[in-house]
Amino acid sequence: MKVQRQVFANALVLTLDGRLDHETTPEFREEILGSVRQAAADELSIVLDVAQLEYLSSPGLNALIIASRAARKEGVSIYAAGLQTMVRETWEISHLTLLVQTFPAMEEALAVVSEAAAQAYTAGKTQKA
Repeated sequence: MKVQRQVFANALVLTLDGRLDHETTPEFREEILGSVRQAAADELSIVLDVAQLEYLSSPGLNALIIASRAARKEGVSIYAAGLQTMVRETWEISHLTLLVQTFPAMEEALAVVSEAAAQAYTAGKTQKA
């Protein structure tokens, strides 16, 4: 699995691509906990772009739960956007929706963080196109 970090105004976006399973979870756990520390230090919210996440296992869920609890202690909000059907079902069954608010699209999640984050994200997408 690949994780890409990018800051848009006051939002730290983590783009997850691939499978979050027993093999990739240890590295992901370190990545997301490091992101929580960065977000706390820089006063950022975290938005997980999971549109390219193909699979989410129990260890992956556990890493997300640990990260969401760490974030709460640090005063960092975590949101997620673009959940595919299989990932969304796992997310809902595990009640992760109680810890991490989800949105259909990145633009919606970023709009909750701030208008500046949503605008910076849109501008970034426009430049890449």
